Amino acid sequence: MAVKAHAMVGVKTNVVTAVRITDRNANDYPQLYPLVRETAETFTLREVSADKAYSGRFNAQDDRWPSAQRPFIPFSSNASPASIRRSGRASTTTSR
Repeated sequence: MAVKAHAMVGVKTNVVTAVRITDRNANDYPQLYPLVRETAETFTLREVSADKAYSGRFNAQDDRWPSAQRPFIPFSSNASPASIRRSGRASTTTSR
Protein backbone atom coordinates (compact mmCIF):
# COMPACT_ATOMS: atom_id res chain seq x y z
CA MET A 1 0.00 0.00 0.00
CA ALA A 2 1.44 3.38 -1.04
CA VAL A 3 1.08 6.36 1.25
CA LYS A 4 1.85 10.10 1.23
CA ALA A 5 3.57 12.05 3.97
CA HIS A 6 2.61 15.67 4.61
CA ALA A 7 5.12 17.53 6.75
CA MET A 8 5.47 20.97 8.32
CA VAL A 9 9.15 21.91 8.41
CA GLY A 10 10.88 24.97 9.84
CA VAL A 11 12.56 27.03 7.12
CA LYS A 12 15.52 28.13 9.24
CA THR A 13 15.84 25.09 11.51
CA ASN A 14 14.72 22.26 9.19
CA VAL A 15 12.93 20.81 12.22
CA VAL A 16 9.96 18.64 11.31
CA THR A 17 7.19 20.03 13.50
CA ALA A 18 4.22 17.94 12.35
CA VAL A 19 3.57 14.98 10.05
CA ARG A 20 0.39 13.43 8.66
CA ILE A 21 0.35 10.17 6.71
CA THR A 22 -2.47 9.60 4.23
CA ASP A 23 -3.44 7.15 1.52
CA ARG A 24 -1.76 8.03 -1.76
CA ASN A 25 -5.12 9.00 -3.30
CA ALA A 26 -6.26 11.26 -0.45
CA ASN A 27 -6.72 14.97 -1.12
CA ASP A 28 -3.80 17.08 0.01
CA TYR A 29 -5.49 20.38 0.89
CA PRO A 30 -7.33 19.18 4.03
CA GLN A 31 -3.98 18.25 5.59
CA LEU A 32 -2.58 21.79 5.77
CA TYR A 33 -4.62 23.27 8.59
CA PRO A 34 -4.07 20.34 11.00
CA LEU A 35 -0.32 20.57 10.34
CA VAL A 36 -0.38 24.29 11.10
CA ARG A 37 -2.53 23.83 14.20
CA GLU A 38 -0.23 21.12 15.60
CA THR A 39 2.87 23.19 14.88
CA ALA A 40 1.40 26.33 16.47
CA GLU A 41 0.95 24.47 19.75
CA THR A 42 4.75 24.44 20.20
CA PHE A 43 6.24 26.96 17.74
CA THR A 44 5.57 30.56 16.74
CA LEU A 45 4.49 30.77 13.11
CA ARG A 46 4.79 33.95 11.08
CA GLU A 47 4.02 32.64 7.61
CA VAL A 48 3.07 29.35 6.07
CA SER A 49 3.97 28.50 2.48
CA ALA A 50 2.50 25.57 0.60
CA ASP A 51 2.25 24.40 -2.99
CA LYS A 52 -0.86 24.31 -5.19
CA ALA A 53 -1.88 20.89 -3.88
CA TYR A 54 -2.99 22.63 -0.66
CA SER A 55 -4.98 25.30 -2.49
CA GLY A 56 -8.68 25.29 -1.70
CA ARG A 57 -11.44 27.49 -0.34
CA PHE A 58 -11.19 25.85 3.09
CA ASN A 59 -7.53 26.88 3.45
CA ALA A 60 -8.21 30.39 2.10
CA GLN A 61 -10.79 31.42 4.70
CA ASP A 62 -9.50 34.41 6.68
CA ASP A 63 -11.23 33.39 9.90
CA ARG A 64 -9.20 30.17 10.04
CA TRP A 65 -5.84 31.99 10.11
CA PRO A 66 -4.70 34.41 12.78
CA SER A 67 -2.82 37.31 11.16
CA ALA A 68 0.54 35.93 12.29
CA GLN A 69 -0.14 32.65 10.48
CA ARG A 70 -1.22 33.82 7.04
CA PRO A 71 -0.85 31.19 4.35
CA PHE A 72 0.89 31.80 1.04
CA ILE A 73 -0.55 29.25 -1.37
CA PRO A 74 -0.62 29.69 -5.16
CA PHE A 75 -4.08 29.34 -6.67
CA SER A 76 -4.71 26.06 -8.45
CA SER A 77 -5.28 26.14 -12.19
CA ASN A 78 -9.02 25.56 -11.80
CA ALA A 79 -9.58 28.55 -9.46
CA SER A 80 -11.93 31.14 -10.91
CA PRO A 81 -11.92 34.88 -10.11
CA ALA A 82 -15.34 34.50 -8.47
CA SER A 83 -14.13 31.74 -6.15
CA ILE A 84 -11.06 33.79 -5.24
CA ARG A 85 -13.20 36.82 -4.32
CA ARG A 86 -15.53 34.65 -2.23
CA SER A 87 -12.56 33.23 -0.34
CA GLY A 88 -11.22 36.71 0.51
CA ARG A 89 -7.65 35.73 -0.34
CA ALA A 90 -6.85 37.54 -3.60
CA SER A 91 -4.44 39.98 -1.98
CA THR A 92 -2.29 37.46 -0.09
CA THR A 93 -1.64 34.67 -2.59
CA THR A 94 -0.22 34.63 -6.08
CA SER A 95 -0.59 32.50 -9.20
CA ARG A 96 2.34 30.75 -10.77
